[in-house]
Amino acid sequence: MMMMTIPLLRRRFALWICPELARLPADRPDSDRNDGIDPRRIVTLVDILSAHVDRSELTLAKRADVHTRLVPRLRQGKGCTVGTYLKMMYWLDRNWPADLQWPTDVPRPAPDTTRTSTKEANDG
Repeated sequence: MMMMTIPLLRRRFALWICPELARLPADRPDSDRNDGIDPRRIVTLVDILSAHVDRSELTLAKRADVHTRLVPRLRQGKGCTVGTYLKMMYWLDRNWPADLQWPTDVPRPAPDTTRTSTKEANDG
């Protein structure tokens, strides 16, 4: 029997639970990453948006329905879950003001087609 390393077992288990993770470029170093998850993008977007709308990062986090300590934790170099990252990025995308240009170094998230509103779910 072949011995598997703990990280390989964790990855296989994670892919078994959530096959969508296979599309994430988690095995490449950050310098090669131009798509996928980079929590620093949230900090960049929140800084720009909070200055533009004159609201604190705490207020924006509350409105996005994520933990209010998310942005300070990301500033400290800590991470977040994939779900929290996506939730915040989709919220920022949906609530980005039309008169404010999205930063060119931060890719805009793809439309979230996995979620439907209650109204859409009830109509179908």
